[in-house]
Amino acid sequence: MPYLLVFFCSFITLSFEILLIRIFSIRLSHHYASLIISLSMAGLVVGSLAAFFKQRSSKPLNPSSSQALQRLAAALVASCPVVFITLSVIPLDHVRMLWEKVQIVYFVLFILLCTIPFLLYGAFIAFSLSVWRDKANKVYASDLIGGATGLLLVAMLMNLLRTEYVFAVTIAVTGLAILAVLENTLSKIIAGSIFFILCLLVVLDVSAIKMSPHKGLVQALKVDGATHVTTIYTSHSRLDLFENPQMKFAPGLSLGYTQPVPKGLGVALDGEIAGVIMGGKQQESYDFLSYVPSALPYLLLQPKNVVIVGAKNGIDLLQSLFFGAFHISVTEYDASVLRAFASIHDEYSPRTVYFFHGSARRLLRSLPQEPDIILLSRTGFFPSGNFGLQEDYDLTVEAITSYIKGLKKNGILFVQMFLQPPPRNELRLVMNIRAALNKMGVAGLSKQLLIYRSWDTVNILVKKDGFSETDLNKIGQFLSNRQFDILYPGMAGQEKFITGLDYEALFNKILVHESSADFSSSYVFDIRETTDDRPFFHYYLKLSNIREIYRISGRKWPYLIHEGMFLPFVLIFLVVIAIGIFGSTLLFLKRRGAGNLQLNTGLLIYFALIGFAFMFTEIFFIHRLILPLGSPVRAFSITLVTILMSSGIGSMLTVWFIERKMIWIIGLTPLIVIANYIIFDIIDETALSVFSVVPIGILLGLFFPVGLRFLVSKETDGGVPLAYAANGTASIIAPSLASLVAVSCGCSILLILAAIFYALAIVILLFATRRISWMSKHTWTFLF
Repeated sequence: MPYLLVFFCSFITLSFEILLIRIFSIRLSHHYASLIISLSMAGLVVGSLAAFFKQRSSKPLNPSSSQALQRLAAALVASCPVVFITLSVIPLDHVRMLWEKVQIVYFVLFILLCTIPFLLYGAFIAFSLSVWRDKANKVYASDLIGGATGLLLVAMLMNLLRTEYVFAVTIAVTGLAILAVLENTLSKIIAGSIFFILCLLVVLDVSAIKMSPHKGLVQALKVDGATHVTTIYTSHSRLDLFENPQMKFAPGLSLGYTQPVPKGLGVALDGEIAGVIMGGKQQESYDFLSYVPSALPYLLLQPKNVVIVGAKNGIDLLQSLFFGAFHISVTEYDASVLRAFASIHDEYSPRTVYFFHGSARRLLRSLPQEPDIILLSRTGFFPSGNFGLQEDYDLTVEAITSYIKGLKKNGILFVQMFLQPPPRNELRLVMNIRAALNKMGVAGLSKQLLIYRSWDTVNILVKKDGFSETDLNKIGQFLSNRQFDILYPGMAGQEKFITGLDYEALFNKILVHESSADFSSSYVFDIRETTDDRPFFHYYLKLSNIREIYRISGRKWPYLIHEGMFLPFVLIFLVVIAIGIFGSTLLFLKRRGAGNLQLNTGLLIYFALIGFAFMFTEIFFIHRLILPLGSPVRAFSITLVTILMSSGIGSMLTVWFIERKMIWIIGLTPLIVIANYIIFDIIDETALSVFSVVPIGILLGLFFPVGLRFLVSKETDGGVPLAYAANGTASIIAPSLASLVAVSCGCSILLILAAIFYALAIVILLFATRRISWMSKHTWTFLF
């Protein structure tokens, strides 16, 4: 039986996929990593269709063809390091694609190379399901559990080893397993030698991950006097600390401050400079900290307890120490950043500094005392936005509401971000804050809300119980002395220091005018409020305004990729590729004659529906479990492992249910999915939300083997690979489609769509079983 082979082939394939995402994120960027992997997955369909044609040939594989499957598995394992090594020597430079046509050739070559392992994997799984279709539930379970195990091992090892070493370990583990299964001694010797050489090449510097020369870290280390300090590896990111004379950071520093700003250690995440960490031993001498916009909350209060949301810049922590805060809590999603701060933790003694891995909302519930100030800074070292499809649960309406409610009486929420024309980040932030205050029943926004700007930052201050006359006087003096402009509310006699775009008018359209909804709907970017159900703060695309946005961006398509706005085009491209590959196959069969193949529409629709539904459910939980699990990486890993493991268990139980005539239980799936839709907002920040994945996962695991049993005829040549190809086609399109639906309508709609898809699949299954029941009484055949 092929269970062990299937397990380890799935193990290496999912491991390879996860590691490729990390490798491309470090070498190129997160945006290109997602794009390349999405396109590469087309190989899954091609491999399945290759198996389909083989099974329809004069020499199809059968249960006695174990050696052929063993060789295919060995080829799959060997292809992963070969592709990895080859990619490391291709001189792809994504920036130069703007003017060098040869870079487009390299980009296409990247995609084609990445396709090879997925192609071999698709063929192997399709062959295995076809050859051992009577045990398809166990084969499918081995596939799911193997993928979950690979993901789990990679996630653990990435916290301990370099990415290249993690890859070598996965190859070694899988290679040993393949060697144990191979029956031919000569094949074992040859395969073992190849695996050993490939692992050695992966570990050596020959195939080390080389960052793009345009990455911030690479550029920073070219400066005279720059030195690399250390590298920290976790499953979240690769963090590099380095010294550079230019690593001086004071966002919004007043132009009236003429003294030098001290330098610190540069922080680079996956090669991009994210911030600066300054030592804490000399914070008393850092007088520039009173000349930055974020000093105002500390001048209005004398805080003892401060919460800092996001720790990529040490300036926020230093400022709290500078102004005398004694209890400081810092939240951060990225484990690499927390490790970096832990290495210099002694510099902040004797003050109490607590680093928390997770969201600020979870932290606030566990704090013994309410904070005086909650500071949320979105000012990285460079004024660049996050990837458009990246969730930001720290800035949703629900998050801001919880911050304000969690403050001590007269406490202050302070939010800072860079001004980035064209205006969109700051407008959406103000929309969220207005919605949060309205949700709390605040009548006069001007009594609690203050917005002011420096030459490069916008700063928003919310005081829980409103500003007093003393507060207003201090604010006026601070803004005048530091040469900052007030944007909201208007203050009589306040001098203007900064010219340029009229941000005051834009904010007034949101906060003062009754037509704020009209302004939001007519604005070129999507600046609607973001919620926990639609937490994509940095996604601003309006499809109706795509031409205008392209014009505003200077007619540069990399801008669209960075902002996540390329998603609709990626989806269209994937649909064209998937339909082109699958449709051309069906057209070819129609012209040549399908023989005894029963190309019924029901079979293809069924497996496509469960492919879409499975991915939609999976993506919903990946997004929504970030809050209870504390980070996107942890949510991704735990969700995927849990769903794959529980679905594997469900697949194993398929025969048990059928033998006891309990297959009706599959009909509970849409109801349980809808139940999660109804109750998830209640349990989304508790441990119950994680456990809710298990029963759904078990039910999802039933659909594929049940479909093979009742929809694919035993007399049909190639029916199983075709079903797997249909399922794979949906799985390629579904992630991009789900992301587009989520950013537009919210994540919860994914569960509604998944329930509808599963209900339609059950209807198809119901008609099939009834027909089988009728035909079995008359002809004892199982055709559909």
